[in-house]
Amino acid sequence: MASEESFIVLVHHRGSIKKKIRSGVKFTDKDPLNIFMRPTTSYDDLVNSVLQKLGLQGVKRVKKFFYRIPISMLQEIVKYDCFTIGSDEDLQVMFHCRRQFSKVRTLELLAKLVDVVSSSGGSNRNTHTIGMVAGSSSRPVGASSFVLVNEPPVEPVASPSFTVDLNYDDDVEPDIIANDSGDDIGASEPAGAGGDSSSGTQQYPPHFSSLDLDAMRREWVPGEPAGFGARDAEGSASLTEFQVGQQFQNKDEAVLSVKTYSIRRGIQYKVVESDYRRYVRKCYEFGNGCTWLIRLCLRQRKELMHASVSIKVLLNATAAHFGFRPTYKRVWLAKQKAVAHIYGDWDESYNELPRWVLGVQLTMPGTVAVLRTSPVRVGGQVDDSQAYFHRLFSTFSLCIGAFRHCMPLVSIDGTHLYGKYGGTLLVAIAQDGNSNILPVAFALVEGENAESWSFFLSHLRQHVTPQPGLLVISDRHNGIKAALEAPDEGWLPPAAYCEFCIRHVAANFALTFKGKDARRLLMSAVYAKIEVEFDYWFDILRSEDPAKCD
Repeated sequence: MASEESFIVLVHHRGSIKKKIRSGVKFTDKDPLNIFMRPTTSYDDLVNSVLQKLGLQGVKRVKKFFYRIPISMLQEIVKYDCFTIGSDEDLQVMFHCRRQFSKVRTLELLAKLVDVVSSSGGSNRNTHTIGMVAGSSSRPVGASSFVLVNEPPVEPVASPSFTVDLNYDDDVEPDIIANDSGDDIGASEPAGAGGDSSSGTQQYPPHFSSLDLDAMRREWVPGEPAGFGARDAEGSASLTEFQVGQQFQNKDEAVLSVKTYSIRRGIQYKVVESDYRRYVRKCYEFGNGCTWLIRLCLRQRKELMHASVSIKVLLNATAAHFGFRPTYKRVWLAKQKAVAHIYGDWDESYNELPRWVLGVQLTMPGTVAVLRTSPVRVGGQVDDSQAYFHRLFSTFSLCIGAFRHCMPLVSIDGTHLYGKYGGTLLVAIAQDGNSNILPVAFALVEGENAESWSFFLSHLRQHVTPQPGLLVISDRHNGIKAALEAPDEGWLPPAAYCEFCIRHVAANFALTFKGKDARRLLMSAVYAKIEVEFDYWFDILRSEDPAKCD
């Protein structure tokens, strides 16, 4: 259709970014440009169109765009976040969101313009920004150690950057957006940090504040080892070279040691990979006669507190270690804070679901994730600024493809979730030719009932198991029975056939008829390969008690 061939994008080039409670981020520029785009438009074409309309070709350049990305929709209310576009790959994210949120007719971008001629005052220094994935701040500081490992260099793999660019402040002024010292929207700097270096205030990278500059300027004394702050296994801080197996308390200490080493040795390096699990740097001349490369990885400590530790155990441990016994409530509150610090906050985890759904769909094409929310009512009125989590169905493209090569049967069941908000996890399991199990679909729902099972089974049928003649194995839950017998769900014969799980049948059988022999005879009859063998075991069962065979 013509509407799919071209569409209008509003490109703002001045103003600021504000955060609204109801609709998320908003661009304040009241006079944006109208740019016509197509799904085949490249990043360079977009940049040239903007500069040509502004008449700033050769004077300004576009460093990047901020995209007002939709992340959720509730009752025609769309909530937006911010996403940085700096390449053709990032531009494809915008096209994907346009297809996903078809009701959002107009796309909005904010162009960050900078001068073509760079400053000669030393503002072009290389700055490495470590982007941590949203929610990773809940990892405990000091609860893990970074270890130097001896592995062959691995080519860097491009990872999605949307989790880095979705952090923002409530009010972002234009001068902060236009600052070259940081690419994150929420990166605010002290007053006077911007501008040329001739202003008299030199702003150093953050790690400079923890370096001992006086010790670095000290002249080397012959016979005295020139250490760089790292410690060996015995705790000595006089190491002159890194060692395989060397440990650090946390990532900050490891990175600081590498930076101190590079300053002392005069090595120019670049970051190959950096996340919460690994840190890899190599020389700029790596491969051209230089082999300097360092790789550090995370090693979890075994003494990490588990969320299932009882309050009684914590009370006794506190009394033994500190010599006093706090109240039960105080220990309970301390445990909740510790669990939130280590594993993440419950509310924050649920708030991240829309971002997680979008991220999974963008990074793993073909993934199906269906999120359902319910409105919040305050005093009988619907509060459009917030919503409750209701249900989530998810399956991955690899699971969908793998099921085509499995046996034409699927086992479904649910298990309770024991957390702050409870709920039930529904799972569908398939089997391959070697009877290996393969989870193919998941759902988080409020509980096992006819509505939740209908939600799960309808999406399972639509996205994963459209094949006719499928066998469904389940327990005898009334919610499953009602959902499978619904006429419009596609689970009635001959499209699908339903059978009961023998483990659940045997468990219910053992509750009525006590004794190991009765259960053993029933299982022997069920697993019989031929009819004669089945009749043999069933006759024995009937001879003991005819009621067992009714």
